[in-house]
Amino acid sequence: MIKFLLNLYDSKKHLVELTCSFKVSNKKKISFSLPKWSPGSYLIRDYARHIVNLEVTLNNEKVFPKQKNSNNWEIDIKSNGLINIKYLIYCFDKSVRANYLDNDRLFLNGPSTFLRVKEFSDKKHQLEIKKHIFLKNKKITCSMNFLKQKNLYQETCYQEFIDHPLEISNTKNTHFYLAKNKFTLSFSNLNIKKIDLKKINSDIKKICNQIISFWGNNPNKEYHFLINCEKNGYGGLEHKSSSALLIDEQSLPRTKNIIDREKYINFLGLCSHEYFHVWNVKRLKPKSLVNINFDSENYTSLLWFFEGFTSFYDDFLLLRSSLISPEEYIKIIEKKIDHYNFSPGNKIQNLADSSFYAWIMFYKAEDNYNNFFNNYYLTGSLVALMVDIEINHASNFEQSLDDLVKVLWSEFGKNEIGINEKNIFDKTRLLYGVKITSLLKSFVYDPKKLNFKNTFSKIGLAIEETKQKLNKPVSYNNKIQLLLGIRLKSISEPIIKYISHESCLFKKDIKVDDKVLEINDFDYNSKKKEIYNSFFTKVKTLKVMILRDGKKITIKSNYSKLGLPVKIKITDNIKFNSWINRKLKLN
Repeated sequence: MIKFLLNLYDSKKHLVELTCSFKVSNKKKISFSLPKWSPGSYLIRDYARHIVNLEVTLNNEKVFPKQKNSNNWEIDIKSNGLINIKYLIYCFDKSVRANYLDNDRLFLNGPSTFLRVKEFSDKKHQLEIKKHIFLKNKKITCSMNFLKQKNLYQETCYQEFIDHPLEISNTKNTHFYLAKNKFTLSFSNLNIKKIDLKKINSDIKKICNQIISFWGNNPNKEYHFLINCEKNGYGGLEHKSSSALLIDEQSLPRTKNIIDREKYINFLGLCSHEYFHVWNVKRLKPKSLVNINFDSENYTSLLWFFEGFTSFYDDFLLLRSSLISPEEYIKIIEKKIDHYNFSPGNKIQNLADSSFYAWIMFYKAEDNYNNFFNNYYLTGSLVALMVDIEINHASNFEQSLDDLVKVLWSEFGKNEIGINEKNIFDKTRLLYGVKITSLLKSFVYDPKKLNFKNTFSKIGLAIEETKQKLNKPVSYNNKIQLLLGIRLKSISEPIIKYISHESCLFKKDIKVDDKVLEINDFDYNSKKKEIYNSFFTKVKTLKVMILRDGKKITIKSNYSKLGLPVKIKITDNIKFNSWINRKLKLN
């Protein structure tokens, strides 16, 4: 057995102390390491760089481990007895994939925290939290199996042990039950007092109930949403029985106040996405992630399925749960298509390759990223939607993409066998035939532009470009960037972070790191509505003033659109309702 003792060493210095203890007998060598990455976040992060100090004793006598590489150590064992590995970890990363400690809050992500002792990785692992003044009036939130009589957390092996993030803070908690299964929502760093926890609790309950109905089972007795509120925060990381979420507290509804509907829907979609992962990727998973190698990359070409298809279902399940209207769902699809249309990389790189190269491209996005990379989240979700429509149409709404996902779960997910591309395409052929299988393969391996118009027409939807001015409040900043084929660092800092090679501005030598001052004689910071509507006037010349190397430069260009934002309209209510009603039908 491996035992960990957690001590909140120094919150001002953001240091946590851990002691890893285990008994050895008849061992000549012991090796231990700290993972280089976290499952669900496909990037080598070298967590060992945060180890400040490391000391090892054998029977209370100091021994000196040999460091084999950046994250691995080895100990020569000269006698049987008790080994203690004491180390400090620097914790000052507010993301969901690392550690954070200050005077008010502790968050620990398992892979970035707990050492792996190779020879004992398949043994039980325990965690004891040392009593500390910091813990007074603080709540401990963790989905790990809790041994109440011993005040310990315990899991069956290392891989299971590190799959439970830990939060200690003054959280606002709410919970609900589905059958006898408890769900807890823990909000940390929440500064707004009048949050409508009752509504949030009710809405998340509907989502979870719908997802459980979709899969047909619930593998967890308890589930925890660990929700950290940070300004402009957004992101999540899935675990088997919990999820770590980072959100902007402005996304949350207030009691007796109007809420930002779009932001709240994004929050609900994030919860839906991470909870759907309980099945899709945490249990139904690529074969390469069944037995994880924490010391190096674990490549898979299936992230288009595990992340892309999940990104289709996360919003779709909000519709199934009646938390959003069909009209709101259509707006979500419009936004996705806008981003897809303004990303040249989806015509260059196929989905299988974008999945495989996530380790070096998606998480290391540079200024040229969108010109060559095909986003497996975005494109994968649109492919799932397109395939679902084609299946529905071909079967007269008797079949759907659900059938494929559930068959894969039944045969491979329940026992965590792991799947490959052949498994997916074989089951697709068995369920839907050669035509649908060929279509899916072409979407995955052939980087061509998706034909939304023809497919959407099969469920009574027409897609067209927006060709008129807008007077209603919209996200002008995003729409302007899409029209010009650029991406800015932030609203307050309009510096070009990315520019499409298909942009008319790129052809006129506007570059990354140029600061946008004016567009069509309108100040960028204060006149975004006027800028946006100027694209729809009879004037065909684009005039942009930038700041480069301290000099103001005005560039004129014939305005050639990358494409206009799209608008989806219902043209056949019978077809559309047939599709919607099939989707809203509970299993």
